[in-house]
Amino acid sequence: MTVNANTSDCLGRLKCELLSRLEAPSDFLAGSELPPQLARRRGQIGDTAVELTTRRYAGPVLESLTFASISDADNRCRSLTLIGFPRPGSPLPILGVDLIAFRGTLSLVALDYAPTSRSYWTEVAAPILEQVRKRALPELKLRKRPEFTRDAFSDLALIAASPRGNEDTACQAAWSLIEAYLELVKQS
Repeated sequence: MTVNANTSDCLGRLKCELLSRLEAPSDFLAGSELPPQLARRRGQIGDTAVELTTRRYAGPVLESLTFASISDADNRCRSLTLIGFPRPGSPLPILGVDLIAFRGTLSLVALDYAPTSRSYWTEVAAPILEQVRKRALPELKLRKRPEFTRDAFSDLALIAASPRGNEDTACQAAWSLIEAYLELVKQS
């Protein structure tokens, strides 16, 4: 499998930025232990050796914030996933970020705030998602929305691919969505 340097650089920078933010001491988010067999797994994708690393965080308004990344034997990041579940009763949306680059390009960019409270989503989350989409869509290529997302994702979910050379746009869109979400969690 060949790796586009722009793709691996973009995902690697995003991974480092995200880990530094999540690992920083805060009053609204703390790491929680995962069993070793869930925290780190090694395997193969085709003929490429890979390692899946998973970390979990929680806080007063977040039941869980799970971060998973897949890297190859050369430590190049191939996939990033971040899922945030608010605690029951919280109006915060469910955060969904998925960036996948196994065949040399960023073939999947999935970004969403799935509503848990329609009014909060409409007033607070939707405008953030709309801004992220507005900035990213001229550079990304929309993908067909998978059927399984119909009842799980919001109507504004961004599901796209990044043409070569536009990887930074995709990573910046993901970072903007994540930063805004962490700020919503902090304010809650």
